[in-house]
Amino acid sequence: MLNDLRELYRYRDLIYLLVRRDLRIRYKNSALGFFWSLMNPVLQVLIMTIIVKRFFGVPIDNYSAYLFCAILPWEYFSNSVLDSCSSMLQHAPLIRKVRFPREIIPLATVLSVTVHFLLSLCVLGIYFMVLPVHLEWKALWILPIMFFQLLLSLGAGLLLAPINVYFEDVKFIMTALFRILFFAVPVMYPVETVGKLYNVYMLNPIAAFLTAYRKLLLPPVQVDKLQKWTGNPDLVPRGMDWHYVGIAMLMSVVIFGVGCRVFNKMKWGVAERLSY
Repeated sequence: MLNDLRELYRYRDLIYLLVRRDLRIRYKNSALGFFWSLMNPVLQVLIMTIIVKRFFGVPIDNYSAYLFCAILPWEYFSNSVLDSCSSMLQHAPLIRKVRFPREIIPLATVLSVTVHFLLSLCVLGIYFMVLPVHLEWKALWILPIMFFQLLLSLGAGLLLAPINVYFEDVKFIMTALFRILFFAVPVMYPVETVGKLYNVYMLNPIAAFLTAYRKLLLPPVQVDKLQKWTGNPDLVPRGMDWHYVGIAMLMSVVIFGVGCRVFNKMKWGVAERLSY
């Protein structure tokens, strides 16, 4: 892995060019540019706020901010994995003509999505100032969480990208799985509502990361109101649970290692297959 990292460093200019190319293509001939990428999460937050907050009466203050804190990292993870999953096929002409570390393709794809995520966090900060939501120093802990989420996304991308070359159904399967997983992570609802399933639920690294964003950026939810809303008096308040965040970080490193190993074993076979 150290040799691979040294080789990637040697090709850092190529990584930069591929990331810049992806960003330019994404916003080519677009007047609003980056803000179009925010339209999807903004519309999701707007619709969910109207439906869940107004019609179902979920008792959470600043519910739109509560949604934004989970939807933005969720979109970052899902887009990173899905885009990197098909990245080898999209860059097939380049792979056929030029010899370079093949890891650069999914890496550049994930990094370009990371740029979008960082820009969206800046917009989230402006939104917090408008509400207003007062951030504390603990919010800086999202930086290591973002790093491990990057590892998780890249590991999943490295694992799936070569497999998708042989079986193009993988991209469609993953798209369907992410639609299901959206309801299995705390995006529309607080983690406190899962009740006795909490210890199992938080073993999902994405659930742990999304919960961490909310706990670090927003004030805690009022559990007594949730008890009345759900009719479940057994709900208990949940603070920042570093135990499960640590497990999620460890799982991210493991998935990244597995992704690197699978990619290294398959990458040259993938190059031959793409040359047909």
